[in-house]
Amino acid sequence: MLQSPFRYPQAERLKSRKVIGNLVTGDSISFIYPFRIAWTLQDSEAGYPLQIAFSVPKRRFRLAVARNPVRRRMMEAWRIHRQPLIDHLRSAGKSCALVLIYAGKPEDSAYATIERSVKKVINGLIRQDLPPARPSPPRRSR
Repeated sequence: MLQSPFRYPQAERLKSRKVIGNLVTGDSISFIYPFRIAWTLQDSEAGYPLQIAFSVPKRRFRLAVARNPVRRRMMEAWRIHRQPLIDHLRSAGKSCALVLIYAGKPEDSAYATIERSVKKVINGLIRQDLPPARPSPPRRSR
């Protein structure tokens, strides 16, 4: 039986705290509004060519009932538009680990905005020309 390209299989979910920690603290961090993108490309190993984790910070969305719809919108947009990236990675013999962190305003969490940005992220990963993130200004201590 053929599997639909629109599934979101378990093998594609990035769950390793160690890998996620390395990605978030690493130097391959980009910003495409409303997302911070932490990613790494490497030569393909056995397994799925793409693993991704989604995050919506509690700092911006205090209540889980506000965070969960945003995360679901991110996952849905990714699930629908990711296939060209998977095909590109397979043909290039590469694998990618990716974390999408929502960094936008709560009022910009509409599905159309998220979908448009997810398409930009996917196209940027295919071309490998994601813009680097600007360094954040130092925080003032109180």
